[in-house]
Amino acid sequence: MSCVPLEALRGGLEAALSGLRGGGPSGKEGGGERGGALHALRGTLVSQAERPGGAATEAGRSQNSSSSRRRKKRPPSTPEASGRPWVGAEGREGLSGATLWLWRTSRSLSLSFSLSPPPGGAFEAASREASALSLAFSRPPAPPPQDQEQLADRALGAVLAAASIYYRLPKSQGTTLRKAVRDATVELAEGMIQLTEILLRKPVQSVSREQLISTGSVWEACDRASALPRDNQAAVALAISSCLGIVKDALEEMEQAQQEGADPYGDVLEDEELGSRGNRDVYWSEADRRLLGPCLGLVKAAKACLKKVLGAVRAHGQADAAERVAQLDDLADMAADVSPSVDELALSTYPPVNQLSVRLNAAKLASVLKKMLEIARSSHVCPPSEEGWVKFLLGAVDHNLDRIKSLTQSLV
Repeated sequence: MSCVPLEALRGGLEAALSGLRGGGPSGKEGGGERGGALHALRGTLVSQAERPGGAATEAGRSQNSSSSRRRKKRPPSTPEASGRPWVGAEGREGLSGATLWLWRTSRSLSLSFSLSPPPGGAFEAASREASALSLAFSRPPAPPPQDQEQLADRALGAVLAAASIYYRLPKSQGTTLRKAVRDATVELAEGMIQLTEILLRKPVQSVSREQLISTGSVWEACDRASALPRDNQAAVALAISSCLGIVKDALEEMEQAQQEGADPYGDVLEDEELGSRGNRDVYWSEADRRLLGPCLGLVKAAKACLKKVLGAVRAHGQADAAERVAQLDDLADMAADVSPSVDELALSTYPPVNQLSVRLNAAKLASVLKKMLEIARSSHVCPPSEEGWVKFLLGAVDHNLDRIKSLTQSLV
């Protein structure tokens, strides 16, 4: 079986994935750089297809002349420079006609992304192409080289169509929204790469369990992409909701550990693992126990802060102006700092307790919470009529932090 088209597909997908990861979560690249990055990516993929032994030459010697013509016809620096899409209308210039259709579809979707339903079409196409690719290599004989090239081209085109939605989504729509779209596309590309690698290393006999699982992972990634947020307000609400879930889990673990009495490791350590449960390093001292109360109170305050900010974003958040979009992104950034700060505080409360570390971690969490509340109060999500809960939560944070400082004052 010839695997050159699959190898070219894997190389193209890896190039696409590298480009997506290189963009960074904050979306700092400008509009021109996004277009240039997409053009550079396409150029890389075509170069791979045209090199000796590549997918373009695998179909036979008759393809060499058309490959030479493609090498001579270099695309302009950007798609817009020529006044037409980069892919030629001939269907074999650059990428195939199927890719041309996907490119045009993704372009129209991306230009109206914040106003239209999520761009499920491009991801649905990727799901179909993954199914076709997997099915083609599910039983002998292997597809002929020309069919392999077409399958690989369509699969690559589907991933590029999804990637182009991210590249063409303006930064003005919000960095949180752009990150959500990018993460969905990265997940798709990773799944398609995994499927391609499985097809490359397994003989064409029957569908393996590994192949089924890999194909299913692509389907799941595409299904999740269909639920992408429609604008930055929805994206920020989703991000804060995710942070809230993590903090809830941490709070439940802390409460459970304290309810189990003097042995917080009772549910995870057996006697033989410790040798002797008389080891005092796995128990709380009386001084530790006095410190646990305000620490738990501070984590409860973190949960309440995220819950109230999430409610404010859902009720009052708007993504119709650059200033409001930026305010929403600031809230998402601060919310993302809350859950790791909660985790650090929670871990420091397990014995053997270093009370100075608890004090420092509590101060860090309090600082993050107060900054998030201040950002919320000064933004459009918190009208004057709702400033009361901000003041209340600021007071709750200060109260618990003051208690922790008082109990650890002798260590400073």
